[in-house]
Amino acid sequence: MAYFGITLCSPVYPANMGSIARLCINYNASFINVIDGKFCPNATNIFRTERHLPISEMTEEHFLSPNSQTVGIQNIAVEIDPLAKSAEKMIHPRAANYIFGSESSSIPQSIIKHCDKVVKIATVDCLNLAFAVHTIMMYRHFQKNSSKFNLLNGGNNNGT
Repeated sequence: MAYFGITLCSPVYPANMGSIARLCINYNASFINVIDGKFCPNATNIFRTERHLPISEMTEEHFLSPNSQTVGIQNIAVEIDPLAKSAEKMIHPRAANYIFGSESSSIPQSIIKHCDKVVKIATVDCLNLAFAVHTIMMYRHFQKNSSKFNLLNGGNNNGT
């Protein structure tokens, strides 16, 4: 079964969280994690996402503890890093947790060290957090619906 979720590190703006929550419903995400922050959706969260999928608030220490890691899921940091691989060109794993920094800072290095991959979105400068999440979900969605994704992931096109 394929699934994915979004982890936000210290998000700041409720409008971004509301937009991300709405995106998670539209792209069938399985969970939202918020590290060192509170999930504060606003009017942009018209689906009341918290009623439909798990949203966990946790500390960085809890996120990094072995007990909080899901077996078989790949942690993928989405970061502005010239050495990172392109998120558009990567093969998105069947089970993924995409991790994003806040609107004003990067993902903490302690979290990046525990990631299986670090990818970037090929842009000239940084993106709005909600737009960055949307871009990753679009890449995953388009790849999921391609025959290449099917062949690389056992030929099953169910799930996201």
